[in-house]
Amino acid sequence: MASLMSRCCSGAAIMMDVPDARLLHELEAENNKLKKLLAEAHLDIHAPNTAFGIKR
Repeated sequence: MASLMSRCCSGAAIMMDVPDARLLHELEAENNKLKKLLAEAHLDIHAPNTAFGIKR
């Protein structure tokens, strides 16, 4: 089975198998989508308050 070299969040090099690397890539893509959805939801909630001068 082939292995790939990758870098973890701390910058350290790690070795992982190809299926693990694919799963990591898919999870990172899903995480980015969820972060975008959360940011958009946050804007949907707070943008009207800002537009109408409502303070919390």
